[in-house]
Amino acid sequence: LGCDGIQGIQENQAIEEIQEIQAIQEIREIQEIQAIQEIREIQEIQGKEQVI
Repeated sequence: LGCDGIQGIQENQAIEEIQEIQAIQEIREIQEIQAIQEIREIQEIQGKEQVI
């Protein structure tokens, strides 16, 4: 491997790491949104039960 080859490998690794981090962040955001939605649904159900 010449200098270009090593640099290319390092760049690929950096890109993969960034993509991995972005994927993890997206998953966390989705989970957070889902959790909020679930909490709202539970609160709605509890609210309806209290009315009865």
